[in-house]
Amino acid sequence: MTCSSSLYAEASRKSRAISNAWELPPLILNDLNGQQQNLYQWHGQIIMLNFWATWCGPCQIEIPDFIDLQVQYADQGLQIIGVGLDEPGKLRNFVRTVGINYPILQADPERQ
Repeated sequence: MTCSSSLYAEASRKSRAISNAWELPPLILNDLNGQQQNLYQWHGQIIMLNFWATWCGPCQIEIPDFIDLQVQYADQGLQIIGVGLDEPGKLRNFVRTVGINYPILQADPERQ
């Protein structure tokens, strides 16, 4: 019992130490239409950022689950945002084929 209490106390201490770690600095990326989107527009929602690429096998496997999560939890404030690491044409084709139902932004290749 002492061990588990110590582990809980340590986890609780660490949790308090990073209680605001989820706050993001300003992040502005282009959507697939070339329009700038500021992450702040989703302020107050639970944001899940998913960095992915069309050539990434594990990414392709997890995206259908993210589509389901967006449907299931959108009314509770969840907003999934995909950040694609490909050129816009490839991303648009993939989004259309798979039926992604959440915003896709394009990573800025100048910042990579």
